[in-house]
Amino acid sequence: MKTTKMADTIKTTEKSGHNGDSGLIVYIFGAGASRSAGYPTAAKFSGELKQFRDRLSADSSGKVDRLKGTISSTLKHLKETGAQTIDELVGVLKPGAVEDAKTATEALFLDIELRLTPQKLRDYSNFLVRACLSPENAKVEDRLCPDVRVFTFNYDRTFEIAYALLAETLDINSQTLNSPVNGHVRDLRQHYDPLNTGFQSGEGYELKKECFAFLKLHGSVGLKLTVNDPTIKHQQPFLVGTALKDDTLWENNGELKVQSLIVFPHEKARHISKNIGKPLPLHEYIAKIENDATEAIQLAREVHICGYSVCQPKWTHFEEIVKHAPLDCKFIVHDPCDIPFSRLKPIVYPGKAFHIREDFSEAW
Repeated sequence: MKTTKMADTIKTTEKSGHNGDSGLIVYIFGAGASRSAGYPTAAKFSGELKQFRDRLSADSSGKVDRLKGTISSTLKHLKETGAQTIDELVGVLKPGAVEDAKTATEALFLDIELRLTPQKLRDYSNFLVRACLSPENAKVEDRLCPDVRVFTFNYDRTFEIAYALLAETLDINSQTLNSPVNGHVRDLRQHYDPLNTGFQSGEGYELKKECFAFLKLHGSVGLKLTVNDPTIKHQQPFLVGTALKDDTLWENNGELKVQSLIVFPHEKARHISKNIGKPLPLHEYIAKIENDATEAIQLAREVHICGYSVCQPKWTHFEEIVKHAPLDCKFIVHDPCDIPFSRLKPIVYPGKAFHIREDFSEAW
């Protein structure tokens, strides 16, 4: 059986900037960037969550009864409030309902993860090879370009999984392109270090300077903290292919076993403004990652905005970052059908080059 390397199926192109030009290339991912992997955009989240609840309703084992109730409660709040997205909804909910919304989001995204295949990850794999990796023959972790930064406001783990797939299993034959990713990669923990996420193994938040970085600006699904010691140094990833069940999430008395590392926009706003209330498990991460993203964009010569609709709750955080780009920075917007240009243009100051490209695949 003929086997090909995934990287060999992609025409590697030399990106401007990997040849010594000064300044950073920054990519900012929105939900549209993960669309081809099967994840919903913000506007389609509630419909996807309802379909997930309906699938769970067929399970009569009793192992997901509490999860079904949690998802149904979140769907009820979406309907009653008229919120268009989960980020809009949680800004008006009480803390207990917000935790339910996080659990529902976590369960949905990890359920979608069960159906990830190398084929569905092709967009991210292509992006990594063409935009983030130098072409020399070396380990993937040694090829990450030091002048590239990737920011994502997404909660999913598709980027990390695509990277792990490249790093662990470059040999993919045609018959395994549509097989579950968890047959190729399971444990993501070892990959957070080379990706320079700030989730360093066994440590608190610490970002290495002068090298590639992947910053998850609103946290992540699939990362958990124990309730009795909710500090970032004890974070552990769920294995790829994990389906959440009641006993994964809750004790017999109904108390949560783990803390989610999702950070909703309204929670981030409270932490940055110091109006914290009860601190989130990720309180160390939230402020530091914002500072690191701002520092990086101040050094950018290109900013690519990919698959981003910039819904209202996320707009403030998006604007606070991109407005720090240098005046001579070139902005390139991909997937322009979703971007509200009337709101984006005021922060792309006169003198900054502004380019529109028709689809996400043109990001590289």
